[in-house]
Amino acid sequence: MTRRWIQRYATEKDSPLVALEGKAARSLDLLSDWSADRYERITVAAAAATDEFAFAKAAEAQARSRHDLAVNAMALRKRLLEIRLRTPELSRQLSMVDKEIGTVQREREALHQQLSAMTARLARAEPLQKELKNARRTLERNRAKLTDVLSKATISASRLGLRAEPGPVAKAMEDLQVRLESLRAEQTSLDAAPMMRELLDQVGGELADAEERGLAEQVALDDPETNLKLTVAQTRVGMVTRRTYLEGQPPPPQAQAVERRLAQASKELELAQELSLLFAEVSRLRQLVAMNEERVNHALQQDTGPVASQAKALEENRRSKDEALMQLAVKRAELAQQLGSSAEGANEQALSQQLATDLARIGIPEPALEEEVRTSEQAAVEAQVLLAAAQERRADTQREVVRANTDLHRAASALAEADELRWVRRAVGSTGAVHSRGRPDQLLLLIEGARKRIETVIERLGNHRIQLAAIDRALQAVARGLRGQNPDAVEYVEQIQRWLGSRFSDWFNIQRVRQELLPQSDGDIEVDLLHRQVTWRQAATKRSRPLEAFSSGEQAFAYTRARLALLDETRSRSLNRLIVLDEFGAFIAHDRLQGLLAYLQERTNGHPNDQVLIVLPISQDYAEMSKSAIPSEATRLKTLAGQIEQRKYAVRVLVQ
Repeated sequence: MTRRWIQRYATEKDSPLVALEGKAARSLDLLSDWSADRYERITVAAAAATDEFAFAKAAEAQARSRHDLAVNAMALRKRLLEIRLRTPELSRQLSMVDKEIGTVQREREALHQQLSAMTARLARAEPLQKELKNARRTLERNRAKLTDVLSKATISASRLGLRAEPGPVAKAMEDLQVRLESLRAEQTSLDAAPMMRELLDQVGGELADAEERGLAEQVALDDPETNLKLTVAQTRVGMVTRRTYLEGQPPPPQAQAVERRLAQASKELELAQELSLLFAEVSRLRQLVAMNEERVNHALQQDTGPVASQAKALEENRRSKDEALMQLAVKRAELAQQLGSSAEGANEQALSQQLATDLARIGIPEPALEEEVRTSEQAAVEAQVLLAAAQERRADTQREVVRANTDLHRAASALAEADELRWVRRAVGSTGAVHSRGRPDQLLLLIEGARKRIETVIERLGNHRIQLAAIDRALQAVARGLRGQNPDAVEYVEQIQRWLGSRFSDWFNIQRVRQELLPQSDGDIEVDLLHRQVTWRQAATKRSRPLEAFSSGEQAFAYTRARLALLDETRSRSLNRLIVLDEFGAFIAHDRLQGLLAYLQERTNGHPNDQVLIVLPISQDYAEMSKSAIPSEATRLKTLAGQIEQRKYAVRVLVQ
């Protein structure tokens, strides 16, 4: 019977037990496999990775700063050496220009005095002098501005290595624009992080707005090739994770070099654009100067005498001196720039002081500067490699934390809403009080409780199959013991022996069975299957009897009673039931039949709809027996004999 029950309910294929195990396993799959300990480990690892990244970032910045300082110091040293080499010649040229400026200024001053005296002798001197004075004042002011702007333009052109002319500057601006575009493309190919950060910030902000409008669970990404589908919330989380990875990521060494070249090109373009504006200002001021000169000429033309003619000649001569002074001023500015003087005061002394300061910050003497540039560059590269590794570890751990949080929220939502987990909610008493967007520690507590309950169910289902098999083996062992064989030492044998002994004892203690088997017993009858004997008390004396000592009729009677008891304990009851005791006469003696009939008569009180059919062999000649029987008995025997002759069997109602 146990085996039939196992085959029907507990096989490992297509059985109710397998269906229950599958349902429990599917329920477990809906919950995340995160535990509080595991979640704590990844959060601790993420914090450690963040600290490691911060340390590596500081170390990389320090190494890069040291290298940049060494490179700058090397550039200062080179510039200082160039200035020192060029200083004697440039100083000589500058001295000659200063002398020439002094000579021209003295000549101009003499011309100016002569022109002033001659102007006073002109006719209508007073109004003419006033007009000339105003015109010359405006001319000199604009010429001074022109000289200043030309000097600035010359200095800027010198910095760019260009001639102080609009044509070369315009060509340089075009070349710089092309170079900037090329460098930006190269920078993007080497380091796309800046542009990606900008893109992720833009798209991530729009996705966050969509979440606030209730679109968090809508599908935002659907890739038919990979069958990948991501909701708005999942896409935003992925972008935030990627943005975090790119945050503060240093560019690779090649990209750093391109970045420096890009910055230099941008600076040169800015300087060239400023220079272009200066040339525009030069053009404007030249026009103003020309207009001012024309005004002076017009004033002188008011008088046509010989003095006026001489005044015009002196004015032209003075203008040539002014032009010469302007050209000398521009040349002096260019020489001063080449000599090292600039608007920032970066002359030889300033450069020397800056170099000494940088060397002190690095902590090396000047002769060790070249070696420091090489070693600091190697150290910066190594620091950057370590930083990249730390960045990757930080990103990995943060992605794992984000993935864990996503799994927890999804599992909490399933536990609160999924139909498949309705039985788990009833088991753990969860009503979805903890929202799926709760804190991870709250979600973990809820999910772990549900998962432990499911795992317990799965374990109990698995144990059920094992226990059924063990009970079957134990029943076989008990059966061997009842047959006098040595039972194997298997699980549950003692428990089944005690249980069966209790059941058998109950059957033996039924009044009709007691009267048939142990009529002299007092008190309770006990069946000990371990020792295969029946014990009872008789006249205050404890007695025992081996099971083998009962006659075959007694055993058949007890067996029949046990089988009927099994039928009576069946849960499903039929409205009408037929019980057949076939070949019963082969197992029970005739003298026990009346006891059985009496027991069946008593049983009808509890089971009125049962019909019991006892099949007995024909062992006598009822026709012959009727000849010598009393009249009433003879009639019964003749009836039986007639039925046998007609049907080959006879029917007798034993229990009314």
